[in-house]
Amino acid sequence: MTPHPFFIACARNLEPMLAAELRELGVTGARPGHLGVEADLTREQVYRVVYASRLASRVLRPLVSFHCPDDATLYEEAASLNWEAILKPGRTFAVSASVADSAITHSQYAALRLKDAVVDVLREARGDRPDVDRDEPDVRLDLFIHRDKAVISLCYSPGVMHRRGYRPHAVEAPLKENLAAAMLRLAQWDPFERKEPLRDFFCGSGTILLEAAMLATRTPAG
Repeated sequence: MTPHPFFIACARNLEPMLAAELRELGVTGARPGHLGVEADLTREQVYRVVYASRLASRVLRPLVSFHCPDDATLYEEAASLNWEAILKPGRTFAVSASVADSAITHSQYAALRLKDAVVDVLREARGDRPDVDRDEPDVRLDLFIHRDKAVISLCYSPGVMHRRGYRPHAVEAPLKENLAAAMLRLAQWDPFERKEPLRDFFCGSGTILLEAAMLATRTPAG
C-alpha cells in the first residue's frame, strides 16, 4: 500500500503526545506541527488511526495549500481542483472551516466560498448541483486558514473524533473526550501495570472516568 501525506489534528500542546501515540500505533516518521502531526500513512494505517487514536480530533489528507489573502483567491484556487474525481455523481458533501490570524476572519464565510467553488465547478461540468449533507455526508472537506495560508483537505474521520458517542447528554461545559484521554496519559495512569485505583473528584459528567474505563477494557476510541 502506497503511503500518502496526512495531517492528524489535535488540541493545542498535544502535538508531541499525539506523535508518541501514533508511533505506538505503528506510524513511523510522525512530525509534530501546529495543532497536529504530519505523517505519511497507508490506507491500513489511516483506518487504524481513525479507529484507535484517543488524542486525535481529525484525520485529514491535504489536497492543496496556497497563499490566501482574500476570498477571491480562495474561490479561484478551490475551483482549480478536479472535483469531478473527488465527488462522484449522487454523492453528498459538507465543508468545515477554521480561520486564525488571517485576512479572512469568518470561518463560516470561508466554508461558504469553498462550497460555492465546488458547486459551481460541478454544475458547469455535469449540469447538476451536488447536495450538501451536514450530518452524514459522503465526502467531508476541511478548510484551514492560518496566517493567510490555506489548506483544503479531505477528512477521513467521521466528524470530530473526540465525540465518542457514549455521551448523548453532558454538563454545560463538558471536557472533550480526547483531552480527558490526554490527562490520563499525562498522569501515567495504567490499569494493567500499576493497577492503581483512579479517583475523579471533578464532579462533572464523568468523562475522565469513562475514558479510563475504555482504557481498562481495551476499548478503542473509535
